[in-house]
Amino acid sequence: MIETIVLERRVFSLAQGEVDLEVVARPEELIGDPADEYQIPCWAEVWPAALALASYLSGQDLHGQKVLELGCGLGLPGLVAALRGAIVTFNDYHPEALELVGHNARRLGLVERVRFHQGDWRCFTLAERFDLVLASDVMYDPKLNPFLLRLFNDHVAPGGRLVVSHPNRRDTLAALDGLRGGSGWTERSWEVTVATGDPLFPEATIRLHCLTRLVVVPLPKP
Repeated sequence: MIETIVLERRVFSLAQGEVDLEVVARPEELIGDPADEYQIPCWAEVWPAALALASYLSGQDLHGQKVLELGCGLGLPGLVAALRGAIVTFNDYHPEALELVGHNARRLGLVERVRFHQGDWRCFTLAERFDLVLASDVMYDPKLNPFLLRLFNDHVAPGGRLVVSHPNRRDTLAALDGLRGGSGWTERSWEVTVATGDPLFPEATIRLHCLTRLVVVPLPKP
């Protein structure tokens, strides 16, 4: 499919080094019916939240860790995780997104470190748990957020981490309140500023949440 898409090379500067990807040159050309949200190619952009998350991961030692990136789009955070030693499963609803991630994984020599799962969060079929789950600006639709919360609970292993990045979206913050209410997580959050490359909006403020799932130790039998 990506043979019909015009690509361009972009170099992304991160906190630790750079990553060279081929990305969609003109995402607007992929729009189908603008009234149908599933035909708007949000997957074809590298959003500021993805850049912030990738930059955070660029300083992590992830050797031996199993990682899941949900709604990966072009997969910048997950590819950085693979470069840092992780085995990464990329999930997206759009097959074109996964195909382009695979294309860049081959360019970066990461074929042995990547897996793919095309799927809908509303009927998710993965059965694994992961050491690290990545969610870059995916919690913007209140209709889908309950399904994402269920995925977080189902797929973050005990002692594992969930890292969420977003441009201070109210719906994301409200959804995370629902996760915190489960009391099985600890959290730290912070804000970073990233350069967007857009002359009209050259910088974006992104909030990151790192939630760690508690390991429940059973009480000894009396």
